[in-house]
Amino acid sequence: MFALLSNILLVNPFILSALAALPILYFLLRVTPPAPKTLDFPATRFLHGLIPDNITPSKTPWWLLLLRLFIAALIILALAHPIFNPSQSLNGSGPVRIVVNNGWASAQNWELLTNTAEDILKQAGREKREVHIITTAEKQETEKSNPVSISSASEAISILKGLSPKPWFNDYITLADYLKANRHDKTIDTFFLSSGIDEPDLIEFLSQIRRDGPVTFYKLPEKNLPVALKGNGEFSLGLHIDLLSPAELPEGIPFSVQARSQSGKMIGAQSITSVAGTSSYTINFDIPDILQSDIGQYSVAGRSSAATTYLLDEHFRKRTIGIVAEDEQTDTAMALTNSVTYIQKALEPYGNLHFGTIGELLEIDPSILIMPDIGAIPTATLNKLETWLKSGGMLLRFAGPNMTQNLHTPYLVPVPLRTGGRNLEGSLSWKEP
Repeated sequence: MFALLSNILLVNPFILSALAALPILYFLLRVTPPAPKTLDFPATRFLHGLIPDNITPSKTPWWLLLLRLFIAALIILALAHPIFNPSQSLNGSGPVRIVVNNGWASAQNWELLTNTAEDILKQAGREKREVHIITTAEKQETEKSNPVSISSASEAISILKGLSPKPWFNDYITLADYLKANRHDKTIDTFFLSSGIDEPDLIEFLSQIRRDGPVTFYKLPEKNLPVALKGNGEFSLGLHIDLLSPAELPEGIPFSVQARSQSGKMIGAQSITSVAGTSSYTINFDIPDILQSDIGQYSVAGRSSAATTYLLDEHFRKRTIGIVAEDEQTDTAMALTNSVTYIQKALEPYGNLHFGTIGELLEIDPSILIMPDIGAIPTATLNKLETWLKSGGMLLRFAGPNMTQNLHTPYLVPVPLRTGGRNLEGSLSWKEP
């Protein structure tokens, strides 16, 4: 019982002095009204012998009196603002400065950081101390902007709840310059809430705040250190994304990297486990070709931030490419003399290739239709191809002997082709460098 009471702190203990008034309240509650006067009223003879439904006692019942006193004692105790198991007192007795690291790396542990800051502010409020709040990633509109907010603990908690992590780096240079130009006469106890990442100019900023007084540095648990995604956009290496993490991350921390569409629908996911001393992991995805073009972003499950979301634009999407040919070239000897082979090798890492006749390819409506050196085209097929082009299709043709067989009636070419031989001699020559 005494151990339980030792963990309770009263913010307003002087209000407990009102408990001394409970005996006076006790006698006031026991006071009975004066005896009624007796008046002769003949009509009351008709009420003689009747038993009323509700009978009011002449004295207050003891249990009701005790309940009222107990309620009054609870009200007095509530006004004293008791706090169970309060945190330890803060260092010093002067102003308290909270430095909230709200850069990109703080987003993954923002709730943990703000809860810690709120506990410090509440303790500062109980000790009636002045509070300064500094955010490290706020962009200052002018050079004279004050990056420090000075307020009471209750106002500081409201400011804290209105803060949000920013998707950029912390601006320690601006803060260090401000603190250098605005020194305080009083000793300030600083509490730095770090995101766990060592950033440039952090040491310079810490040296400035140490000049104003002692600094308490809050570091996140190693298992909560932030991670980030990095991609290189190389289709030739397949679908993959790199996960970057601090080398201090302990072994055995699970991560789930997800491939999602632009609307947020999950297309694929891969799980890995951290290895001690490793700062980079390559996550490969095995997703069917038909779904690869739907991927709009990569993200790390459970760690929502700008660093753990990698967005893909149109450049990263594999398009459907139709190549007019009978089939893929499998005969090595024939492939070396076939132009389709070189088109296939050049485009294979960047798109989904489909081979077939013009009619077969038009049915799948490719993003682009590539025609190697092809001569005459049947009239019906040519009409379908012209209709597809007028509807927004894209056609890429390669000129050659077969295409130039009949130059009198050119079709589906941007300009008429020249006839006869070509003289490549001239002032421009590659015989000399």
